[in-house]
Order: sequence, then C-alpha cells, then structure tokens
Amino acid sequence: MTRWGATFAGALDLRGHELAEEGFELIVCPSTPAEPRFLWGAGADMLRLLAEQTIDDSQLTADSAAVIHELEKMNLAAPTHSAEGATTTISRPWLLSVHHELVYALIAKVASQLEIEVLFIKGPALHVQGLRVREHSGDVDCWVRPGDDLLLAEAMRAWGWTPMYSPLTGTGVAHSLTLNPGGWGCAIDVHTRFPGMTIEPMRAFDRVRLSAEKWTFASREVDLPSTAVHAVIAALHDVRPIAGRPPSAVQRAGAQHALAAAGDDVVRAVEQLGATYVLRDLLQVTHPSVEIPPGEQPRDWAWRTTASGARRYAKAWMLVPWKQKPRVLLRLVWPQPGMAGAREHPTRPGAASVAARVRRLSAALVRFIRGL
Repeated sequence: MTRWGATFAGALDLRGHELAEEGFELIVCPSTPAEPRFLWGAGADMLRLLAEQTIDDSQLTADSAAVIHELEKMNLAAPTHSAEGATTTISRPWLLSVHHELVYALIAKVASQLEIEVLFIKGPALHVQGLRVREHSGDVDCWVRPGDDLLLAEAMRAWGWTPMYSPLTGTGVAHSLTLNPGGWGCAIDVHTRFPGMTIEPMRAFDRVRLSAEKWTFASREVDLPSTAVHAVIAALHDVRPIAGRPPSAVQRAGAQHALAAAGDDVVRAVEQLGATYVLRDLLQVTHPSVEIPPGEQPRDWAWRTTASGARRYAKAWMLVPWKQKPRVLLRLVWPQPGMAGAREHPTRPGAASVAARVRRLSAALVRFIRGL
C-alpha cells in the first residue's frame, strides 16, 4: 500500500488570474531543480487534492493512478509514509509577477532544507504595509545570518542562479550577495546585514526575527519583518550613500514616508537596531514630539560617505579582518572566474595575462596614492 502526497516547493492557483485565459490552472515549482510548470485539467485537480491530503492507492482509479504517476515524473508528487493529510491549500497569487512569488517560496524551501533561518525583506510587502507607493520589485531580497549567505548561494546554483562573489564577500564589509538569474528572470539579493545599523549583524537578525510576521507566498509560509522594523530597513536602504553620493531628494522622501507610515513604534525599532545616527534627522521631521538621541556613527558610514574612490577603498579596507586581508588583496588583483568584476582573456598567453594583472595593480596603486 502506498500513500501519495504533493511535493512542490511552491504553487499558485491561477483561476481568476489573467493566465487562466490561456487555459492554465496552476503554476508550480517542482521539489527538485527545474523551471516552473503549468498544469490544467486532471493534473491540476489531482495536485490540489494531494496538497490538502494524502491519498492511498486503494482510493485511486486507473485514470487517477496514471495522473499521479505523471505528477511523480514531474517531481510534484511522491510516496509518503505519513497517513495524515496535509493542510496546504494552494494559494492565489498576490504579487504582480507569479514567477517572483514562486521565487520567495523556493528560497524558503531551499533554506529550510539547509536549516537556515531566512527573513524576506523589502519588495511588494512594503507596499502592502503602507511603507512604499511602488508595488512591484525587480528582484527578491532576503536576510540570513553571516555565513549562511554562502551556503544558500551555492545551493541556488542548482536552480539556475549564479552568485556574483566579490573580493569582499564574507568579510563583513559587503552587506549583500547578488545571485544572477538564469531562466527565472528574477535576481536574488542575499543580505547579511544593513548599512546604517550599529549593532552586530547576528544580534540585528535575531531582533528582527523576534517581531517577524508570517506571510504566504506561493502556498508557503515565510517570515517578514513587522511594519515598524520593515520601515527602518526601507529607510536605511533609501538613504545609504552609494560611491560617496548622498541620497537624492526622492530617496529621502521615500525614507521619510516609510518612517511616518510606521507610526510611533518605529522610534523604538530605530533605537533597537542602532540606526539612530543615520535616521535621526528624518525622525525629527516625522516624529517631532519625540526626543531622538544623536546615536553612534556606524562603522561603515565613513567609507560609504567618502567621494574619492581611492580613499573610500582604503577606509573599507581598514574594516577587513586582518586574517582575511591577504585573501582579499589576492582577489582584488587576481579575480577568480565568476567573481564580480572578473574579466576572462582566454586567448591571452599566460605571461600576457600576468602582465595585464600587474598593470591593473600598478594602476590601482597610482589611483590610491593620488586620492590620499
């Protein structure tokens, strides 16, 4: 006797969606690496049933058994030892892009398999929480503990994403790791901390988890920050300097909107996450009756606010742990294949390639000295 259950990573019921006009009833991400599949007719009906309860062989007709075996070939159904029915109801889409919604579910599934705790941040949830006007995002952002970003990034290779490592990956200086998409068309940013927070990244992650809320993406439950905490994250993202450039008026307005919309709880969230130094002036506008202490400058703010490229790199370099400096220096001069900024020269002979790298180092040193 065999019992059957659904095994998808994520699934969406398309009835009532514009894709239903093309005859599709479900879009499903299989449990093993593959691109999403559309289902309709008997296949869609059976997967909905298997999602809600396991089914015994004795309950199946010959036609139903054939449908289940086709779902098994697609890694959407599998034998199970549990006699208890599942309680999953395949959810309707709520994001503008069904593929993006499946990516949320897929990341949560992969992270769970690796026993990695993950928070999903920014994106369309900010719009639903009233913290952002814009509804859609072009990528998916998540937050994990330092070190877990590398595990998750490597695991996502099998699904078609390519990690864009940099020489500063894993040093605590870089705050996120981008995974470039393959056929999915949706990049992933894996964060390990946020520029503008003064508390240690592990503590920040744990504090955000304490107030996390459960949301459903593509039939899978995931964790997102509370409205107040999410407002802090959104505001920090908007106002962080990039290559020494301060935020634009539009970006500051977006940050101010998020802080105002989050209500009085946001003041406590700013203090708990050590973001007072960066967000104090905005809080004085959105919450004028609250006394806001000056706060401590974040360790990474000095290099982020430096306009000179050479000086900026020098300040960032000082934050790299001593035991990691040799590796970072080597990767700066000799980027590995697949590393952000690496350039391949397959037709160059070895000596010419070495000479090119020496010229690259010399040019970098000249820029550095001129910037001092």
